[in-house]
Amino acid sequence: MLRDKILFLPGRCNHDGDQISIIDDPIYHKVVGANKEDEYCTEIREAIAKNKDKFRGITLSKCSVQDGVLYYQDRLWVSDNMYTDVIREVYD
Repeated sequence: MLRDKILFLPGRCNHDGDQISIIDDPIYHKVVGANKEDEYCTEIREAIAKNKDKFRGITLSKCSVQDGVLYYQDRLWVSDNMYTDVIREVYD
């Protein structure tokens, strides 16, 4: 069972530019920072580096690491401690 949430963080509008525009969003930088520091994300990155197939029920072939940041199915992995902040930012 996944402990953290995996989300695509849209920009202010749901357009093709969302993936580009999100890079300038402060919440994106907070999520990336938390992703890099989160112990659970670190354990997953280490399992990927060791070429393991699964980690705690997660199929690691669906995960990737880019510039030290964990992604699942090309979506930024949002650690538990950031989930509420992301929801507030997107929906407030």
